[in-house]
Amino acid sequence: MGGKRVKNISVDHIKPVVPVTGWVGWDHYINSMFCEEDNLQVLCKKCHDKKSADEAGQRKVHRKSL
Repeated sequence: MGGKRVKNISVDHIKPVVPVTGWVGWDHYINSMFCEEDNLQVLCKKCHDKKSADEAGQRKVHRKSL
């Protein structure tokens, strides 16, 4: 392919693969993982890690509210 590999860059799912409301099931997970391009964005590793941590925090808050 000849493309240059770039470090510290992540492809992120705009809508979380696991919703902030929690696990839905394998069908939802697989469909979310293999999504259309319009649900993907490029983030630096630091921003991706923060977004992922924020989503995990939202899931934790949601679980406690049940």
